[in-house]
Amino acid sequence: MKKVITLTESDLVKIVKRVVKEQDKSPTTYNKLEKAIQMPKAKSPKSPEGRNNPLWKKLVSTLQYLKYPPKVLTFDSYGRPSIPSQSLNWGTTAGDRGLYGLSIASTDSTSPKEQIQLFNTNNKENQMNMHKWWQSKGYKTNGREIEIKFSDAEKLKENIELFFAKYPPIRVK
Repeated sequence: MKKVITLTESDLVKIVKRVVKEQDKSPTTYNKLEKAIQMPKAKSPKSPEGRNNPLWKKLVSTLQYLKYPPKVLTFDSYGRPSIPSQSLNWGTTAGDRGLYGLSIASTDSTSPKEQIQLFNTNNKENQMNMHKWWQSKGYKTNGREIEIKFSDAEKLKENIELFFAKYPPIRVK
């Protein structure tokens, strides 16, 4: 008569260790096997992503009361599984130096960069000047994106206000 039993991975590991221990009393062989058959460590729970990230929530609450408040777009990412996401947008806006857009999006494991997207649709020279302005404040930029840290929400708020003092946005109707 055959019987089917169900073993967990930890049960199987215990059985293998016991068999090896009984067959070979050599401590070096047992220690090598013990290291080879280590139970996988439990993965730490994933930190919240997208608009559920605590640093993002703090950034949004810090930036929502600027003189020029952002338009907040809330959506789910297109990836599978989808991630509840959000972006803060000051575009399309028009200033005395042409049209420009400024946007900050929440991050997730597929798009982990904390950055500002800054572009000028009709004046590339002005776009470069705007990026140079951010560089002068200590930020890294590649001419399209400005590296930021969500954890520096107060500093970012101060710099966005200074940026808008130099490049005030005017909503296009």
